[in-house]
Amino acid sequence: MIESRLHHIRDVTMAEDQSQVRHPNAALVLGMVRRLVVSFALAWLKAVRPVKPRATARTLQKRFHHRDGGHARLEALLFAKSPSAWRLPR
Repeated sequence: MIESRLHHIRDVTMAEDQSQVRHPNAALVLGMVRRLVVSFALAWLKAVRPVKPRATARTLQKRFHHRDGGHARLEALLFAKSPSAWRLPR
């Protein structure tokens, strides 16, 4: 059986597969409560986690522009034929 990410979370964190509930209505209600809890937890985690900025060519250029070597260092790194260019003097 192919398990989705949601099912994996419910199974691992809430031990849903080991549940002893056998009455169909109780199992349905508990399943809905578990889904609701996981949905709230995932939404809360998304809100709390810091957003990682995406790396772009422009941010790389800005980073090198402000550091020692500037444009020449960036150019040397981009067009280097050997890894020794990474060890430019600062």
